[in-house]
Amino acid sequence: ILYAGKATNFDWFFINTDPGEPEGSYYSRVRIDDQQAFQQKENPIGAGDVGGRADWMFTVTSSGWHTVRFETDADDDIAESDETNNVWEKDFYWTPVNGWWAEFYNNQNLEGDPVLVRDDPTINFDWLAGSPGPGVNADFFSVRWVRTLDFSGGVYRFILIRNDGMRFSIDGNQLLNKWEGVQNAVTHTIIQSLSAGEHSLKLEAMELQGTAKASLSWNRCYALTTAAVPGSGGVVSLSPAPNCGQLYIEGTQVTLTATPSTSDHFDHWREDAGGVTNPFVITMDSDKSVTATFSPDCFRLTVNIDPTGSGAVQKSPSAACYSAGTQVTLTAMPSSGYSFDHWSGDAGGSTNPLVITMDGDKSVTTTFSPDCFSLTVNINPAGS
Repeated sequence: ILYAGKATNFDWFFINTDPGEPEGSYYSRVRIDDQQAFQQKENPIGAGDVGGRADWMFTVTSSGWHTVRFETDADDDIAESDETNNVWEKDFYWTPVNGWWAEFYNNQNLEGDPVLVRDDPTINFDWLAGSPGPGVNADFFSVRWVRTLDFSGGVYRFILIRNDGMRFSIDGNQLLNKWEGVQNAVTHTIIQSLSAGEHSLKLEAMELQGTAKASLSWNRCYALTTAAVPGSGGVVSLSPAPNCGQLYIEGTQVTLTATPSTSDHFDHWREDAGGVTNPFVITMDSDKSVTATFSPDCFRLTVNIDPTGSGAVQKSPSAACYSAGTQVTLTAMPSSGYSFDHWSGDAGGSTNPLVITMDGDKSVTTTFSPDCFSLTVNINPAGS
């Protein structure tokens, strides 16, 4: 497989099939489509001798089919008995690299030439005791993955799993360096803030003996900010707790519960949550800010007069509703021709004024009685 955007190693060889040695020097050239990739000035070679060059690297930048043309004695500097066999041409396909560029080495330190290169869509391998690919040892190998990716600005949580050694860097900044053997697979969590734009990632791993594993994944993380208004009105609790440092991994569903203080009640949510549902579930797909609004408990006091028109009741203080614990003084004031008799409902007795404590909605009935006078009639003289 030939990969676009990665160096391709070209080897070329040719033989002098004539019986004599040519005079002077001449050029060999390699062209990719119409572009000259490189040329080599060749010295004369004897009859039956072979000339050429190995590992001359050239990068084909675009994927697709390309024509490779090799010419020796490209300028016809040497007279030959056959001038028709100096050109070789063939089409090859260069595959685009869409994932991680992987280079495998048959040593523990990424030394020499890779024995296998390939395009890995993801890094999530559990090779057990086997080989990672054709030509790669099952033990004592190393691998390097590189890739440039576009990130939106923010905080990310990277999860790396290794068995044995592993190194990880972003934009040349090494975030993990554990080049060592381990008995069992080890997981590392790295929380990193990245600016918006392209970033270069590099992961290196090495295997000693036994099982081999290498994995890299990441998630975007978001902040969840909560507040209570007023601050004394209650608190907001979160479940689960933050799972990316003080942030939440993208997609986490968080349950917000508003708990009012003793003399308050939950009223509503605002900002990135709304309504009166409590608890409330929010999905972390961006930074979120949520405020729980609390209100003081407010109780109503209803006063009834029996019979109607027989008097009135004065409330002190007078309000449409009262916060919890408020003490209200009720004073019964009879109309002319009536007297206060007693309280009933959520109050009792005949104490006047009466003090009532507002710990809920209250309904009190004030009963007045008509004034009653005695009329005495005397007969004089008696019996008359």
